[in-house]
Amino acid sequence: MRRRSRFAEWRNRLADRLAQSSHVFLLGLVIACGVEVLVDWNQTLFEVNVLRDQVRQKGLNYAGILEKAVVDPLLGGDRVTLDRLTSGLIDDEDAIYVRIVDHSGQVVYDSLDRTFEQAYLRRGKGAFRVHYGHWLDRDLHGVLFDPDGFKKRLASSRYRDVPQMYNDAMVRLLARFTTPTPLPPLRAQIVYQDRLRDENHRRDDSVTWAIAPLTKESPLGSRQVGAVLVAFDMTRINGAVRTKYLKGLGMIVFFVALIVVQNISGRRDKLRLLDVGRRYAAAKQAIHEAMRTEPLELLIEHGKLVTHGLIDQAKESVDGMVWDAIAREGRVDVLVADPDGDGIDAAAIGLHILRVFRGLRQPKPGATASSPALPGLDDEVIALGAATHDIPLTRPIGLLLLQIESSGEFEAIVGDATLLQLLGQPASAQPTREPLTGPTPDGVIGPLSRVRGALAIGATLLCTTLGKDRRTDSSGEGDALATFLSRHHRPARDLAHPEDVAAWLRSKYPGQVENDLAVVAISRTAKPSD
Repeated sequence: MRRRSRFAEWRNRLADRLAQSSHVFLLGLVIACGVEVLVDWNQTLFEVNVLRDQVRQKGLNYAGILEKAVVDPLLGGDRVTLDRLTSGLIDDEDAIYVRIVDHSGQVVYDSLDRTFEQAYLRRGKGAFRVHYGHWLDRDLHGVLFDPDGFKKRLASSRYRDVPQMYNDAMVRLLARFTTPTPLPPLRAQIVYQDRLRDENHRRDDSVTWAIAPLTKESPLGSRQVGAVLVAFDMTRINGAVRTKYLKGLGMIVFFVALIVVQNISGRRDKLRLLDVGRRYAAAKQAIHEAMRTEPLELLIEHGKLVTHGLIDQAKESVDGMVWDAIAREGRVDVLVADPDGDGIDAAAIGLHILRVFRGLRQPKPGATASSPALPGLDDEVIALGAATHDIPLTRPIGLLLLQIESSGEFEAIVGDATLLQLLGQPASAQPTREPLTGPTPDGVIGPLSRVRGALAIGATLLCTTLGKDRRTDSSGEGDALATFLSRHHRPARDLAHPEDVAAWLRSKYPGQVENDLAVVAISRTAKPSD
């Protein structure tokens, strides 16, 4: 089993603790919902201000037209011309009222849309001119006699709603980074009043108006001759604004509910995965503890056979691959078993096969000297395949069964996922591989092959199994591995640290990340001279 770095282990433990913490989950949920509310609310406020800006632009345009067109008719007392100029504006679906005052603030002309006048009377607030008379006079006098102070009071008015506050904040924010485009002098004098109050000191959003001062140009300069006011009914716009609010509220409720459901569902899945991960970790640890972890040494006539092996387990899943090596009666038997699939049941199959393999090498009660002490390869393949049916959720297994004698001669039965290589011997001495004829034994993954060869003194027999990958055509892998080992200042026969081989195989076969891999190295060393 590969050892992960301390940082990776700490990071994984921290991620698991955070995933299990209900406080962290609630904090993340609140943040996610808050961001969604802010985004949707920002979009709603923007759309509301766009709707209102349509009327504002009308007010600025209409007041800008009248501030030039009505000066001469005003000074000449030409009411017919004033009626003709204002009638076209009042025909607009939102414009309802025009008032013109002279330089002293006295009303010299006003015109109110008759349809609106009758509808306003039904609201129970009296006549429009009477109800708004105070605020009309106040704003006209403010433009005539104190335009700068009137604009400041309007900008700081407390009779604003959230969209207006939001728009003012955006304007101030943008002004810090960009310089606003200056308006023409006459347009800059126009004031748009959209912050009215009613008689109960509550915000009144039913009417707005634009006011422009009237000036007369002459060779001696310009002089102020009055002011013009154009009022608008906001009923249509307010209806559209309410629709925007309802739409925005619906979007917020929908997406917040979606975020809550997704996060709760995701957390349940995460907790379920963590629980599975803990069980998987326990299963992987049980497999690791059940296998041989120390080298196996068998003394022979001219030296010894040293067997090293490991199972490099998959990163996440439980693949269930196991290995073992047992020395008895002058030979070494090696097993690598890989249950098909993954999960807890695969781990159970692997542990059971390991027990069966060891049990086959225990002395049988009543055995005689003439009885075969150890099973043959073919019989053992059949026995191990049959053992897969001994427990529920049975799965077939991939196998490497190898017997190596003290003389170095070996024979193995392997599947397509296993490759046997002789390192430190010439290419002509590489083992032979022949497919097995006949049906594959029940419970074993085929096809199977028989491999025979001889391990020379000073050489290493390397057995590698890579999950479900077919590797029978990897003829150049032995040379590549020898080159890799030489770069690490280690001769090909020195495999006392098979972790290096496992790491090299992981890099060569990245698609095997979710599968276990096995590395077993058998070295035949000579007896040191006295």
